[in-house]
Amino acid sequence: MQQKPSYIESARIEGAHIRFVWDEWNVRATYEPVDEALVERLMKLSKRANCAFTIAIAEWIVYRFQPFDRDPEPLQYLEAAWAANVDLAYADEMDIVDEEWGGPVRGPMSMAISFVVDALFAEEADPNAPFNPAWAARFARHVLPDAVIFDQWFDQCLLRLEQLFPMQTEEELDWFDRLKNGGQLVPREVFDPGFDFKHEMTGFLINQFLSQLRPGSNPFLRSADEMRQIGFDRTPYIAS
Repeated sequence: MQQKPSYIESARIEGAHIRFVWDEWNVRATYEPVDEALVERLMKLSKRANCAFTIAIAEWIVYRFQPFDRDPEPLQYLEAAWAANVDLAYADEMDIVDEEWGGPVRGPMSMAISFVVDALFAEEADPNAPFNPAWAARFARHVLPDAVIFDQWFDQCLLRLEQLFPMQTEEELDWFDRLKNGGQLVPREVFDPGFDFKHEMTGFLINQFLSQLRPGSNPFLRSADEMRQIGFDRTPYIAS
């Protein structure tokens, strides 16, 4: 799987004592209501940018709980999610069985995955794409031991996304091209404040990421043959 981001490593959030309130019957209160001003800003980003932001936030949540639960599936799913944000053909949805994902550790991890699943696969929720990172961020602040470093990271990332990945204009949209309508590809490195990202790096970074994936070791990644069977007409695991 991918390496833990350095900014999460330096935040030292892993394994912190669980002091937040966790009520299985009122989880909605942990991520709503959202800041309307924030949603307005997120509405001006491309769909891919909002999906990528949601995945990056989910990594904070999952890594926070890793020392308590070594199940590899949450991180495997997030790895597959980065690939799915290149093309949905790369990944299967994660089927979350509520009975297996309860409690103050697995419950929050399942919520992180749920925000990502909704961002990537809920086609009918496209108009609500900006809500996914807003929900995920509010939830992260609830479960993280200290949200100050997270908030600093979040603000830096939002500014970068606003500068580099705005929502397309009507003239740029092609209603017959789902991939194009998602906006430009968003590499994971965009969310590293210490990485001096430039748009011209995108092809290299995406290719590097895809070429290192091993579908046989990740149950949520489709194999090259499976991708061809569902109509993927390019070379799998190489960015076009």
